[in-house]
Amino acid sequence: MSLGEKIYKLRTESGMSQETLAEKLQVSRQSISKWETDSAMPELGKVVALSEIFGVTTDYLLRENADNTKHESSQLPPIINGNRAISVKTHDGKNIFTCYKFTVSPIAFPAKDEPACVLNGVDGRSIFGDHSVVLGYYESREAAVKEIEQIQKAMAAGQTVYELQHFVKVKGMFGVKVVREE
Repeated sequence: MSLGEKIYKLRTESGMSQETLAEKLQVSRQSISKWETDSAMPELGKVVALSEIFGVTTDYLLRENADNTKHESSQLPPIINGNRAISVKTHDGKNIFTCYKFTVSPIAFPAKDEPACVLNGVDGRSIFGDHSVVLGYYESREAAVKEIEQIQKAMAAGQTVYELQHFVKVKGMFGVKVVREE
C-alpha cells in the first residue's frame, strides 16, 4: 500500500474530512488530495505530524511493505496539539471524531422535550481558536460530566476508541427533540 493510500485509509477510518486534516497540518485541502492520490509527497515534518494525528509510526507510513504488518493505530493513542486524544463515536453512530478535550455546553432555556446540554469534543485548533464538534446530547449536565469522566478513564487506560454511553437519542437538526422510548 502506498503512502497516499495509507493517508486516505487512516483519514477515512477516523471520520476526518480532507479539510479538517488540512487544518490540522496547516496545508491546503488540495495538498491532502495530492498526497492521497500519490501525485505529491508530504515533507518529512508533515509525515511526522500525520503519524501523531493517526497514532501510527512513521515507519508504517513510509514503508511500502508495511501492508502485511499490523499498523499501530489500534495500539497508540493519537496525539493532537501535543495532547493525547481518543476517537469518539457520535451519538447518532454516523461519525467518529478524534478529540483531545471535551466540554459541556448548556442549551439555553430547553423545552420539556429538548436535551439540557451538548457534549463537544475539541479536535483541533485554527487561527480562530479551538475547533469543536458535537458528540452527543444529554438530559442533564451530570450525565454529560459522567460521560467526560468515562472518556478520561478510557484515555488513561490507553484506549483509542470510545463509544458514548450516557447520551439521549434525538431527532431534528434545529430545535433538537429527545426521542423517548415507549
